[in-house]
Amino acid sequence: MSITTLGNVDDYSMEQLKKTMLYSFSTFKTHRTIYDRAGISLRNIQEENPLEILKNLPVMTPDTLESVSNESVSVCPEIIDIETSSGTTGTRKRRFITPHDDLVETNFLARLFSTCRIGKTDSVACVDTGPLTLMASFTKALEKLGIEESYAYFASINPYDTAVDLSVLKPTVIITIPSILDRLIPFLTHHFRKGNGHPLEKVIYVGEMFADKKKKELEDSSGIEIFSYYGASETSALGIECGAHQGIHLFTDQNLFEVRCSDNQSLDSDILITTLNQEGLPLLRYPLNDTVVVKPGSCPCGLLFPRVDITGRIDCSTSILGVNISFESLLNCAYQNQDCTGPMEVVLTKNPIETLTITLPSWKSTEANQIRNRILSQEPDLTYLIGANFFDLRLAFENVERIDDGRKKPTIQDRRNDISATY
Repeated sequence: MSITTLGNVDDYSMEQLKKTMLYSFSTFKTHRTIYDRAGISLRNIQEENPLEILKNLPVMTPDTLESVSNESVSVCPEIIDIETSSGTTGTRKRRFITPHDDLVETNFLARLFSTCRIGKTDSVACVDTGPLTLMASFTKALEKLGIEESYAYFASINPYDTAVDLSVLKPTVIITIPSILDRLIPFLTHHFRKGNGHPLEKVIYVGEMFADKKKKELEDSSGIEIFSYYGASETSALGIECGAHQGIHLFTDQNLFEVRCSDNQSLDSDILITTLNQEGLPLLRYPLNDTVVVKPGSCPCGLLFPRVDITGRIDCSTSILGVNISFESLLNCAYQNQDCTGPMEVVLTKNPIETLTITLPSWKSTEANQIRNRILSQEPDLTYLIGANFFDLRLAFENVERIDDGRKKPTIQDRRNDISATY
C-alpha cells in the first residue's frame, strides 16, 4: 500500500499544517497519544518539516475519530453547532463546530460558489428534503457573496409541486441533492429550458453521486450547466467542479489530501485528509472512504489545485436523500446482542419513492419491530424522511438459502436506476 500527497503543498499550506499539528498536540489528548506512539515530540513538530512528520503518523481509525470528537466538547471554549452523520459501525459521527470553524466554512463555501461563476445577479434556491443544516450553511455563504436572492426550500414529496414552486421563484441556480434532482429532471428538461421564460442556468449537486447518463440527459435537453460539489460531514466543504467540467478541484490550501493506492496499482485510490483550518475536529490522515481517480495535467480554467473524479465508496455504504447508510450498521442492528451475525440482503429501489428492503432469515421475523426501532433510533434522519413520506423502510424474511449472504458480499445493492426492480 502506497500513500502519495496530492498536488503541490505550498509554503502557506506547510505553515498551516504545522499550526494544526501544534494545536492538536497541545489541545487533544488523543492526538498527543498518537504522536507519542509514533515517537514524535513537540520539539519535532516545532523544528522539523511538517510534511515529513505527517508521513510518520498512522492513518486515523473510527475509534480515534470518536475519541477526538468526544474531547471537542471539553477542550473547545465555545461550540455553536454540531453536524452528525452515520457511522459504519453504528456510532454516529459528530463534528462540533466552533465560531472559527463557522467563519472559515462560510468564507470557503463562498469561494467555491464563485468558482462556479455564481455572482451578485444570481437568485439561488437551495433545495432539500427538510430542515437540514447543510443548506443553511450554503445560504450564509451566498449572502456573503452578495447574491441578489438566496433561500432554503423544502421539497415536496410530489415533484410536480416542487417544480411549480421553483417556476414561480425563478432561480438562476439550484443547489440540491441528486435524489431530488432525479425527480425534477422531467420538469427541468421540459419547462425550465432556456428560451422558455425560465432563467435557470446552473445546478450544483451535493451529498451523493449523480449518474453520468442522467447528468448528460439533463444537460443536453435543457442546456443547464451542472456542477459537482464535494464535501464530508467530518470536514464540510472540500472542493467543487469548475466551468471546464474536467473533474473536482480539491483546494489544498484548505485541506491536505493524500491518495492511498493498493499494491496492484488499480486505477481507483482512496483518499486521506488532513484539515488545515478546523478547530473543533482537527483530523490527521483521516480516510474519507471515497474512491477517486486523479486527473492528470492542468485544468483549462487556470486553477492549479489538483482534480479528481469521485468513483464510489469503499465502506459498503450508500446515500439515501443525503443520509449515508452503511451495510455494517444495518447488520449490527439486525443481529444486536447476539454472538455472531448472519445473512442479510439490503436492496435500495425507487418505486416511486426510495425504498430500502432488508431481507433476513425467517427466524428473525419475531424481532421485526425491535430491528426496525433500532435502525430508526440509530438513524433519526431516516425517521424524518419516512414520516415525511420521502422514504420507505421494509423488512422481509426468507429461508436462509434464498438470501444473498451479506457476509460474503457486504454491500447495499442500489437498484434505483433499474426499472425492472420492484419490491
